[in-house]
Amino acid sequence: MDKPVAALIRDLRQRGLLEDTLIVWGGEFGRTPFREGRTASGKILGRDHYPDCFSLFLAGGGVKHGIAYGETDELGFSVTKDKVHVHDLQATILHLLGFDHEKLTYRLQGRDFPPHRCSWARRQRHPLVKCPRDHLIIFLKAPWPGRVKTRLARAIGAEAACAAYRRLVDILLGGLAALSEVELRFTPDDAPAEIEPWREPSWIANPQGEGDLGQRLGRAFSEAFASGAQRVVVIGSDCPTVTIEDISAAWAGLRHHDLVLGPARDGGYWLIGLSKPQPALFTNISWSSEKVLQETLHRAQVASLSTKMLRELGDIDTEADWFCFLNGVGA
Repeated sequence: MDKPVAALIRDLRQRGLLEDTLIVWGGEFGRTPFREGRTASGKILGRDHYPDCFSLFLAGGGVKHGIAYGETDELGFSVTKDKVHVHDLQATILHLLGFDHEKLTYRLQGRDFPPHRCSWARRQRHPLVKCPRDHLIIFLKAPWPGRVKTRLARAIGAEAACAAYRRLVDILLGGLAALSEVELRFTPDDAPAEIEPWREPSWIANPQGEGDLGQRLGRAFSEAFASGAQRVVVIGSDCPTVTIEDISAAWAGLRHHDLVLGPARDGGYWLIGLSKPQPALFTNISWSSEKVLQETLHRAQVASLSTKMLRELGDIDTEADWFCFLNGVGA
């Protein structure tokens, strides 16, 4: 990097403009790591263009700082780790600019160009890309009979309960579809195909990972904060009446509070938001009981966390909940 470019980055940071400015620094091509002499007389021509192995850097505009992605051999002749195709780089840049790269294609010789070869550009966040400062994570389960709405299934059967779950998630995600860069966290980890139909173009999907609910929640928060998020909100899929206004209220509350909770009528919570990691809120909690909210508030009090409560909502877990919901939506 030369001094003028370093000065540009420094000036943008000092003026508070770096996060709104994407800098892409690179050359026309790489150069060979050796001298070339291709004239009849053996005159050295210098280092030739070399497209197989070269570097560039990105800064600002939602890019993580201090990250080096990819490696070459000691000569700089071959990529040895995390090779990035130019189409993947373009997809990343377009994502940082707020575009869906899949919609920016044109027909060439009977096919769409460029080919959409990178799964992470559509489904996962690339390691170089930050989380948005206000980040929403939605916990989902794969819609498999016998694995979702088990209490409801005891009354109406596993297939009907699974269909009910699909409908609840459709309503919930449909109401939040206008939000961008939402993260769907799904379980089990081998079910990305079942979650994909629910993913909006700008959304990503990641597995929840192993462990109980507390471990999975703690992991989701810690990874989001490590990726640059400043206010992280997590909701589940049991409450279809959550709105964009609820999410916005949670983000707003986190500007002045450490913790935001949306209390559920069954003693749990339908939303939890944090302004920084708080792993103590997720350990030794009586999950799936009426004590969840009470125990969480006690942990918050012990840790001297300032807390904001949102409106109370009801989960759809039992047969009575389900039929009450159907009556309410005119089913």
